[in-house]
Amino acid sequence: AARMVMPISFSVILKTMVSPDSNVLKNMPAILGCEHKPAEKLSVFEGKGKGKTALCVSAGPSLDDEIENLKRLQDSCLILCVGRVYKRLREAGIRVDYTFSCEMFDWDAAIFDGLTDTGDTVMLYPNVCAPATVKAWPGRKVCMMDAQMADLLGETLFMMGGNSVSHHQMNFACEILDADTTILVGQDLSYTKPGVTHAKGSEAEKWPDEVKALDTNAHAELTW
Repeated sequence: AARMVMPISFSVILKTMVSPDSNVLKNMPAILGCEHKPAEKLSVFEGKGKGKTALCVSAGPSLDDEIENLKRLQDSCLILCVGRVYKRLREAGIRVDYTFSCEMFDWDAAIFDGLTDTGDTVMLYPNVCAPATVKAWPGRKVCMMDAQMADLLGETLFMMGGNSVSHHQMNFACEILDADTTILVGQDLSYTKPGVTHAKGSEAEKWPDEVKALDTNAHAELTW
């Protein structure tokens, strides 16, 4: 008999572990803001990348080879990065303009543990992002509203998200900032270094053991 091999649907796993609707509701105070601290909006950043190059930095192992290049280019480019490498870039003396998180689990807030000074970096997150992560970021933050949320709140500007935090930062660079050129850094679409899944200092080591096991299993294949 013929065999059909299909990947595990991570959306199925997500629905058994977290409630996206609950995340949205818990994030509403940050999304809406309040009288003494109004929320910043996507429209503030519309077109800010025109005439510029945006470097979208992800947490793939190849990032380890690009730190010096990022330091060299930071004065002439916009630097965007996934939240998992924010601390590493800052520790290397690299200015970060925008950092991103879209993880829906509260344990991921560990990526921002201990942060007090975030400089001018803006943290961007979708409305379903883990509320603990949104709360953990002490600096400026903006919700990347999807079409449904924007319609609900009467906003005219929204953006497409994607299936990963790397999708979100690239779409922000292209759709909102409207950067002339967008370059992906550390976005490894295959195993570039055998046995290594993340760049050094990407905070993956802080995942709970059960999450590490789930992540490993989710990359396996089911035989039907």
